[in-house]
Amino acid sequence: MSWAISVQNKIIVVTGGGSGIGLSYYILAARKGAKAISIASISLTDDANLAIKDQTVIEFVQCDVTKWSDLQNLIDVTIIKFGDVPDVYVAFAGVFEPTYSNFWDAPDPLESKY
Repeated sequence: MSWAISVQNKIIVVTGGGSGIGLSYYILAARKGAKAISIASISLTDDANLAIKDQTVIEFVQCDVTKWSDLQNLIDVTIIKFGDVPDVYVAFAGVFEPTYSNFWDAPDPLESKY
């Protein structure tokens, strides 16, 4: 069994869209007829800048996904720019988590920062 979800005429928010998989996703979504795409990233690579040049359906919003105020601004800008709330949210941005754990030990001051 196979299925596909159409992005035709959808407003999409892509976090981590400044490079890599996120960049590839929004390029494909634009080609597949997305109504609007907000790219949320701390910065854009040269490839991303080239991809959004002269695109009216794509809006770059500088956003650090670890900051609630940046995420709220992302949605506000998307609504103002494209006239509605996003239909699709795609999370390609990552937040680093340490690979170790002191679960059985007393809390480590370093771990409390994460």
